[in-house]
Amino acid sequence: MDKSKESKIKENVQMSQKRRRTFTREQKSEAVKIVEDSGKPISQIAREIGLTKSALRRWVKREKIDTQGGGQGQLTSSILGGILLAPELIKTIY
Repeated sequence: MDKSKESKIKENVQMSQKRRRTFTREQKSEAVKIVEDSGKPISQIAREIGLTKSALRRWVKREKIDTQGGGQGQLTSSILGGILLAPELIKTIY
């Protein structure tokens, strides 16, 4: 394959790969509040504010766990955050 075709393919692949967006806790909470207050389906709200349905659904579920306490087998964000940090803390100790 010649260089120009290879270059174009790489360019197209890079263009098609989306950058992962990050959201603050406040932004997530605001989106969840919109879902709770509007009475509209999550899919409609996700489309209106430019999110994927799965992301917004996950945020709503996480907010419910955090506000109502983790049920059996469900971890709140603060506990989950501690678990995710544990390996780094262990590395610094040893």
